[in-house]
Amino acid sequence: NQGNFSTVFYQQYTSPVDRIYNRVISPKKTPIYYKLLNNAPAPTISESATHSAYVWDTDGTDYFQYDINVPYWANYQKRASISTFKDWETLTELIQPLYTTSSEKLTGSWEKGSNEEETILDLIRFVQDDVRYLGFESGIGAYKPHKPSKVLQQRYGDCKDKSLLLVNLLQNAGVTSYPFLVNTESGELLGDLLPGLNLFNHCIVYFEHGNKSYFVDPTMTNQGGDLDNLALPQYGEGLLLKPNSNALTRIPKNPIVPRVKVEETITTDSIGGGALFLVKTTYTGSKADYMRDYFKSNTQESINNEFVNYYSSIYPSIQSAQPIVFSDDDRSNHNEVVIEEYYNIPDFWIKDEDTGLFTCETHPLVLQNLINYTNSPQRTMPYYLGEPYEFEQETSIALPDYWNILDSEFSSEKESYSYHQDILLNMYHL
Repeated sequence: NQGNFSTVFYQQYTSPVDRIYNRVISPKKTPIYYKLLNNAPAPTISESATHSAYVWDTDGTDYFQYDINVPYWANYQKRASISTFKDWETLTELIQPLYTTSSEKLTGSWEKGSNEEETILDLIRFVQDDVRYLGFESGIGAYKPHKPSKVLQQRYGDCKDKSLLLVNLLQNAGVTSYPFLVNTESGELLGDLLPGLNLFNHCIVYFEHGNKSYFVDPTMTNQGGDLDNLALPQYGEGLLLKPNSNALTRIPKNPIVPRVKVEETITTDSIGGGALFLVKTTYTGSKADYMRDYFKSNTQESINNEFVNYYSSIYPSIQSAQPIVFSDDDRSNHNEVVIEEYYNIPDFWIKDEDTGLFTCETHPLVLQNLINYTNSPQRTMPYYLGEPYEFEQETSIALPDYWNILDSEFSSEKESYSYHQDILLNMYHL
């Protein structure tokens, strides 16, 4: 790293210690820049004829305790960000030569699309799905990717290897593309820290198409969607390894919100008898990516068993009527998958032994699991609810006789969510 240095010194831990001591000694010709966060103490600076010493000597009993489930990027501890890089441009000039692409034309099993967007998608799918995500990151390998031709030949690589390979393939296809360094944990707050090599733990790809900028993670597998529907985790800000890049770049949030729609149909055969339980769930966006990966990574038998066990908490007698059907007909466009489940519930009704009355119950089980948060009335920090998405559930119960149900409606609007519920009675003969 050509004599450069960067780190973050914590002046406050999450459990008490007796003392926190940090010392940095630097030649006077190499200035040290530092930035204090969350009221961290300033260092004591002493100088000799040739060097400067920066010392933090802190009482470690002043610890910080987090509430449960705070956002993964939140950091309230006292810290000192230290670096020899005066700005992001200096850091980029050091890193960029490590990510030079090859002028040789790479050939492989990917398809050349009928237009540029199809070609880009084919190259993305090839690197994501046909090049294994595997890295041996020691020594210079922690910072410098291998040559794209080697990664292509061996069919595996870490995030840097896969990203540089995709950049090379895109550039060969005439697409402007560069590696993009991010931090998967603290990307939202990178701008609070001084420039440093230690700030990044992941590499993705930036490219341009049709006068628009795009970002894609080559380490993700089984992704779907066209260029405008590619899901990407919220990495926040990152460093674009492009000539003359002199600042962090924020990744725009995808305006398309993932969606889950559950449609349940319960058809009873008689009062006190059994029921046929059908579930159709439609997933879009990143939710579709997750389910596609789940179905490709597990056997049909294990999936069927897991789904049956999921519903057995409310229907103990539930049985699988036929294997689950997974449909993936829209991977290349809006990215939507559909899962259809078929069950028999022999003991759908509950009989009250005292009155002889039969009752049946249904629960929005998926929704209940989504909103089962721990109560913490003394909370002072934000609660991480997960990535935003839309959820909709409709449950229809076909009964063999008239049932006295009153229509009702309920809505609740808060800053972090919007909830609406309808209960309707439809009269028809079976």
